[in-house]
Amino acid sequence: MSLHEQENEFIANKKILVIDDNPLNLKILDDHLKSSGFLPFQAKSGEIGITLAQELIPDLILLDIMMPMMDGFQVAENLSNIDSTKDIPIIFLTAKTQTDDIVKGLAKGAVDYIMKPFNPEELTARVSTHLHLKGYRDKLIHQNQTLNDLNTEKNQFLAIAAHDMKNPLYSISLLAKTIRDDKQISRDDLEELTSDIITTSDRMLALIADLLDINAIEQGKMKFNLEEIDMVEPLSTCLDIYHERAKQKNITLNFNPEDREFNILGDRRAVHQVLDNIVSNAIKYSPFDKNIWVLVSEINGNIRCEIKDEGPGLTEDDLQKMFGKFVRLSTIPTGNESSNGLGLSIVKQYVENLGGKVWCESEVGKGCNFIVELPKA
Repeated sequence: MSLHEQENEFIANKKILVIDDNPLNLKILDDHLKSSGFLPFQAKSGEIGITLAQELIPDLILLDIMMPMMDGFQVAENLSNIDSTKDIPIIFLTAKTQTDDIVKGLAKGAVDYIMKPFNPEELTARVSTHLHLKGYRDKLIHQNQTLNDLNTEKNQFLAIAAHDMKNPLYSISLLAKTIRDDKQISRDDLEELTSDIITTSDRMLALIADLLDINAIEQGKMKFNLEEIDMVEPLSTCLDIYHERAKQKNITLNFNPEDREFNILGDRRAVHQVLDNIVSNAIKYSPFDKNIWVLVSEINGNIRCEIKDEGPGLTEDDLQKMFGKFVRLSTIPTGNESSNGLGLSIVKQYVENLGGKVWCESEVGKGCNFIVELPKA
């Protein structure tokens, strides 16, 4: 594509608001802007221009200075004080040639001025230039925001790592010292202490694995090996793994799939981790002596898995933020289990990378229903 074609594509349908009380000026500008590829809008007074600017959010404003009731300086000042319009570039169209007027216009927020009567080619060139400058500025603002977000995530990561690893490391150290210093320790006590060390170490390894998975997914380094999988298989495996943990809380896992296959096209490891996180959470946040139901069905060409619990449910605020990273929800585990705030974020990213979707239906006091849909093979 030539530079000329690129420029035409860039300016195509860019919204230009012209504020001028002179009908002839409006007509001339409207014809010229349309012929140049822009999308012009007209306002015959400053008051109308301010209202229209808030409705349209144009890419640029051409503003006459000498108008009755409200002149261009007042219009520019008003627009600069409105959040939705303060960043719109304003070019003054003026017959005023005194330096003081030009300086005043720039001080009111204008980015440039064009003398009347204007040269059509000059007007097009200046409008195009300031549209490009605005594009560069918007891109820079976006990049700065991205850097700020990444910096915030880095700080969150350090805080999570420090908080969630400090206590387990302290526990491991204390347990190891007990084993070392107690010369009369019994075999039963030794087995209990070493089991505690293993459990605590596993919690830390799980946190590290989650952090590495999040990083790999976001950098596009996670490799997915797609194959045909019967959804019942990883579900059954997952429920077998958590059978003992559910039994400790007297929670009944109800899963009675139809006698048929529910084949998806997915990555076996990713699918298992998705189901593992959701089943684990259902048990973790369910009170003792409750039920968890697991359902598999085919809906609209997708295989759907639903995991329903009888826990405390989630607030609207929880539902809005639950798939974010490092999120702590209002609910707390019912059996002193740990949570690092990363599991559901990993679930969402895995499911979306596999072409599916995940959401939660819940009301406070009525439990949660986590739903995962993946494309049918």
